[in-house]
Amino acid sequence: MIDKQNNDKIDRCLQIRQDSIYNYAKATKEILEMGVKIMLASTGDMAVPVTYNNHLGKFNRSNLEFEWFAKYDGSRPDTAQFDELGQEHHFGDIDQSKLKSLSFISNFDWPTDNAEKRIIVTLNMENGMFEFMNGFIPQEVRGQLLEEVSGPKKLILLVKRRRSETTGELSKDLQEFHPPTDEVFLYNRFLLGFETETKKKILLIQPNGEVSVWEIK
Repeated sequence: MIDKQNNDKIDRCLQIRQDSIYNYAKATKEILEMGVKIMLASTGDMAVPVTYNNHLGKFNRSNLEFEWFAKYDGSRPDTAQFDELGQEHHFGDIDQSKLKSLSFISNFDWPTDNAEKRIIVTLNMENGMFEFMNGFIPQEVRGQLLEEVSGPKKLILLVKRRRSETTGELSKDLQEFHPPTDEVFLYNRFLLGFETETKKKILLIQPNGEVSVWEIK
């Protein structure tokens, strides 16, 4: 009787371990597909996906997958969120009176080191149209953005950041069975759009490049 109870307990514990490994891997895969980045709090290295460690120099300066680039009408130099010296510019530095377009560009040298080929979304401030080079947007959503909008517009540009930490260790009686946890989860969303006296259009750009309509009035 005791032998059977012990064997049953072993089977139950092994199943719990197996289920835990599966659920951990599945949950990690799902959040990575959403564009979540997992970093090690102690070192700042990327835990998953590891390949991003090749681009940490750019990622760490802002912890953003995409950075904006403002193109003007030729009357003044264009403005990047980070200039060649690494100085960061902010929303207030954008001269909206001369703004021709604003783009979100991947700050990783992938799939190319050509910045123009890493553009996710560009908003044309002259006609209110969005252009998608590498952004993934469903055809039915794209159809909501075909209308040109003339006249003056106010730029809408915002980054929503989420930072969650899972750090610490188990109680002393369990420490030898699982190492300390040292993970930071980063999840950014990028809002780009415009507003007129009668209309508002805003796109939500996920860190994995998926684009959806945030608001249209």
